Amino acid sequence: MMFNISRQYDEKRNFPRMRINAKASFTPYGGTEQAVTCLDLSSAGLLFETADDMEVGSTGIFVLEAGPGPSETLVAHIKIVRVEAEDERFHQAGAEILAMK
Repeated sequence: MMFNISRQYDEKRNFPRMRINAKASFTPYGGTEQAVTCLDLSSAGLLFETADDMEVGSTGIFVLEAGPGPSETLVAHIKIVRVEAEDERFHQAGAEILAMK
């Protein structure tokens, strides 16, 4: 697979990512809630790990509970844009944040 290197670096500069490794949930529209682990987060998207296979193009609600302190729970409408198998048990899904509630 060929990657556009300059595009990758432009995206990293425009959308800095924060590594978080936090428990979250994803509920696909028309599906059931799935426990996931949010690995990183930016203003435009997120990456999460799941035991369930995800379908590119699917949409749903992603919820990241606030930790201790003054932060609020993140509730976002997302679209899965890529999925990679980590091994036979886990998948990583990259998602675009379409809107926040």
